[in-house]
Amino acid sequence: MDKKAYFKRYISKADTIEPFKPTPMQMTRVWSMINQFVFDGILDRPVLKIRYLPSAYGMCYAILCDGKEPKIKSYCQRIVLTPRFESKKHFIEVLAHEMVHQYQAEFQNRMDHGPTFWAWRDKFARFGIRLRMRGDAS
Repeated sequence: MDKKAYFKRYISKADTIEPFKPTPMQMTRVWSMINQFVFDGILDRPVLKIRYLPSAYGMCYAILCDGKEPKIKSYCQRIVLTPRFESKKHFIEVLAHEMVHQYQAEFQNRMDHGPTFWAWRDKFARFGIRLRMRGDAS
């Protein structure tokens, strides 16, 4: 089985209704697979952390440049995910969501839920990953 097929199978097997608690190793592994297959390996690896977040499942922390210094690039410092998810698939979808923000920070000097965010929806869907907002059932 090639790596892309393995990734698609990994995603489809994650679609269960069991609560999921990711380990740092799982977070790193899934980040690497999404970077390789969805983002073609272009993202720089940020610090990946798992810790309690009071009002979100995930956060991407980035330094966005003001454009005054052209040699300085915006970048994602870290991605933090909460330690509990509704399912493994939910964990993957939240990490994917934060990785789109990472892409925005690194290549577009922005982080929002506008058209540049949603432009990734179809590419994620090819792998069975829903790109969505919290509470969005679509």
